[in-house]
Amino acid sequence: MLNHRMALPFIWILISLLLSVWGCSQNQDTEAAAKLLQQQQQEEKQGEQAPPAAGKQTDSTTHPERAIPTSPATPEDVLAARREHQALQEQIQSLHRQLEALTREKTNLEAALSRLKDRETAIARQREYLIQIRQNARSRMRQGLSTIDSTMQQLEQEKRALQREIELNRRKLDILEKRLAASREELELYRQQKTSLLRAGASEREIEQVDQQIALIEAELTRLQADKAAYEQSIRLNRERIEEIEGTIARLTPSLEAQYTQKETVESFLETELTHLEQQNTELAVQMKEIRQRLENVIKQLTRLENQVAELNARMATLTPRASPTLPDTTATRATTPVTAEKGERVSPPAPSENTPVAPQLPTAPSPPASSSSKFLWGLIIIILLLIVTGLYLVGRKARSATGTPLR
Repeated sequence: MLNHRMALPFIWILISLLLSVWGCSQNQDTEAAAKLLQQQQQEEKQGEQAPPAAGKQTDSTTHPERAIPTSPATPEDVLAARREHQALQEQIQSLHRQLEALTREKTNLEAALSRLKDRETAIARQREYLIQIRQNARSRMRQGLSTIDSTMQQLEQEKRALQREIELNRRKLDILEKRLAASREELELYRQQKTSLLRAGASEREIEQVDQQIALIEAELTRLQADKAAYEQSIRLNRERIEEIEGTIARLTPSLEAQYTQKETVESFLETELTHLEQQNTELAVQMKEIRQRLENVIKQLTRLENQVAELNARMATLTPRASPTLPDTTATRATTPVTAEKGERVSPPAPSENTPVAPQLPTAPSPPASSSSKFLWGLIIIILLLIVTGLYLVGRKARSATGTPLR
């Protein structure tokens, strides 16, 4: 078993060594700042001894904000200036990330607005195309309906003319029937007269005169019969033509109704499409208005952020020289090692982007040599390892002596 009185000295030695290492690491920045402050004071003394060149103003005259103060800067001022410089750089990088995001949003909004404008142009073209189709359809349908209407009107006129002709032929037939009846009665009278003359033994001359009258009447009857047949045939043909006309009208009537129905259907369809396009155009106008409003807001935010970046750059440019000239160049160390914050947190520096403007760099000074500190650290590590090995050896020896095991 391990003796507590033997282990306590080793524990206190380890704790003291660890505290020494931590204090050494914490004082590195302060020592570097103190050395750099001492170097700056020496340069200031040299600058005060050298007179300014003739015809040139001092830096305090040309740049009052960069005037060298009379009071010397302390290490705390140097560290505070470095923290302020780092905070301003982080703020500028954060603002530039916001600027990049807003720029991307602006580009997306402009692209969306361009697409909506193209869609609006396409809708306008489609609307013009539909209006042209409606005009052409109306013209064609009007022409087709006019053709059918004119054909039906011509057929109706022809039908009425045929009906009038049939009525006229019927009247003529009635007259012919009367004339035929009269001619037949007259022929019968002449035949009776001839029979009477033959019975009375009349002369041949009287009989020939009666035969001539009979022949004339028979010729008249033949002509009237031919006229009657011609009128009857004309009436029959006219009736057949009227039947054909009525059949044609019966076939054209559904076509005319279909034309009217198609005209109404096309008109309704085109009106519906035009109404739909008008609705889409209205929706596009609303979307474009919203996108323009968002774009204006984004532009305002971009302007505000650019002004903030300019203010921060101006603030970094007007850092007090009592602290800023003594700041070490942390560009190389930031690229390799993280920065230690006040609470012991390790903060990785953000990578600068292409669009991020370079903040004004503070004057650099040579960093102090770190060979002695590294040798001291290696020595402490070796001492700790020796103490650990010695402690383990003593603990093992104590345990073997307690159990009676001989040492080898």
